[in-house]
Amino acid sequence: MNKSSITTMNQLNNPARFNKLVHYEELKEYQNDDGHWIEGWKKSDLGTTYAQIRNIRGNEFIMAGAAQAKISARINTRYRKDVEEKYYELGEKLRLNYKGRIFEIEYLNNLEEKNIEHEFIVNEVR
Repeated sequence: MNKSSITTMNQLNNPARFNKLVHYEELKEYQNDDGHWIEGWKKSDLGTTYAQIRNIRGNEFIMAGAAQAKISARINTRYRKDVEEKYYELGEKLRLNYKGRIFEIEYLNNLEEKNIEHEFIVNEVR
C-alpha cells in the first residue's frame, strides 16, 4: 500500500470531520389545518446525519431583476444505501437543512464507489 492510498483511507475514515448535524427534507403533499392539500418541504423519514460542509465558491449575480447569491458547497456524509435510493427516486425533491440553512442537492457522488462516503454537490438557497 503506497503513502497516497493510506492518506486517502485516513481522510475517509476520520469521524471527527462529520461535525455538523443535517436534516434530510422532502417535497411532499400534505393537508394543512384548513383541509387543503398543499405541497411543501417536510422532514424526511431519512432523519438526520452528521456531515462535513465545505464551501466551494460564492457567486453574486442578478436574476430577473433581483440580486441573489448562489453559494456552492460540498457536503460529505457516511454512506447510506437508503439515502442513495431516495435520491434517485426523488431527485430534486430532496434537500438538506443545517440550522435553517437550506441546501439544494445538485449531484450525489458515492466516493470512489466504495460505499463508505457520500459527497453531495449542493447550492445554498438564500
